[in-house]
Amino acid sequence: YGRYIDSADAVVLTNVTLHEAILAYASSKPAAVKLAGRAQRSSEKRSSKSALREAISAFIGGGLAFLLSYPAYTLFVRRSMAKTIKCGFSRLFDGILLGFFASAISDALYFSLYHLESFSGSSSFLRSSVAAFSNSMLTTPLWVLVTHKQLTEKQVGVMRIAISIYNERGIGGFFDSLSMNLLMCIFPVVRQVSLDLVLRLYVIDDQSQVAVAASLSSIIATVVTYPLQKARVMLQSGETPPKVSSIWHYLYDGVTFKVLDTCLKTFILFLVKEHSSSILCVLEV
Repeated sequence: YGRYIDSADAVVLTNVTLHEAILAYASSKPAAVKLAGRAQRSSEKRSSKSALREAISAFIGGGLAFLLSYPAYTLFVRRSMAKTIKCGFSRLFDGILLGFFASAISDALYFSLYHLESFSGSSSFLRSSVAAFSNSMLTTPLWVLVTHKQLTEKQVGVMRIAISIYNERGIGGFFDSLSMNLLMCIFPVVRQVSLDLVLRLYVIDDQSQVAVAASLSSIIATVVTYPLQKARVMLQSGETPPKVSSIWHYLYDGVTFKVLDTCLKTFILFLVKEHSSSILCVLEV
């Protein structure tokens, strides 16, 4: 009986799969020895594939989350620039296809870098910072195009918008908001550090609970970084900032739309990502 308890403890600590535990139990060799060997090989396999698994699951989760939360994001962008476009509900989805790929690529890149084996011994702050910085450098031009698409009065193709930006401001026009994007690296850092703190303080072993904790962390990060997010939209648009009546209006006008967008997107992202990651783990991807 004591040997079985030790074997069960080894399963929990090494996080081997149920299939591996059954094989170890059914083996003619001592269960503890067999289980230890399988646990070590399984751990090595997981660490080598965790970055790829996280990238795939984050791409799926990030893309789906963006599609469902996009109208709230569009309202936030237009409120930031004091734009009112009265062309029906469908105009809330302007640029959604490009935004889908931008968001999915962004999340996949962030989580794959965050879970790289090279950073396994680093703090969550360092891993989040490196992942967010690299993410911003590569995806800024995509978000500039998405913002222009959302603020255009008439429906215009992405290629025409890209040509217009290039003619007006050259290649640098696609990186106008890079400096603010780099400052915005603090958002995923605050979110990830807050989430890690919650996960350490409370016993959370369910995907939906992780998603709720991530949503609460994203609300904190959104409130802290909202003025920077508004400034980033203004730089991406290339337009003159709207006149405001007060400092509060300048800093936090439209924060409700952004909190709704971020909370919904983060919840769906982490919920789908956690489930997708579990499925990929079973499939040994």
